[in-house]
Amino acid sequence: MRARVRLLLLAAAVAVLPAGAAAQVATWPSERPPRPLPARDVKFPPYQFRTLSNGLQVIAVSHHEQPAVSLRLIVRAGGAQDPAGKPGVAALAAALLDQGTTSREAEQIASTIDSIGGALGTGAGSDECTNSTGIS
Repeated sequence: MRARVRLLLLAAAVAVLPAGAAAQVATWPSERPPRPLPARDVKFPPYQFRTLSNGLQVIAVSHHEQPAVSLRLIVRAGGAQDPAGKPGVAALAAALLDQGTTSREAEQIASTIDSIGGALGTGAGSDECTNSTGIS
């Protein structure tokens, strides 16, 4: 007898669930998304653009609100420019950017930047390699 009651309750629940679920889907979502805000004018900070004698283009933006310095070197050479059959050259070059020079080892560079509260990072994308430094 109990088994029959359970089976009838289960059958009733299965029959009612799809109707309830369909009713919920038809009314969801019940409101429209908010309207976009009006467009605002964008004001860029003043900047200086220079091309060095070696062809390097430098853009400097000065903000004097906080005692911090942020530098970013962007080289227009990423994974898309890797030689055929040699994938990963750009990533390798980016990974080597913080591994020292002929006059300073990687540990010396890291120590110098770390001692003044800075950070150094490198990376490579499909179109560029980057080197970022921040000191605050």
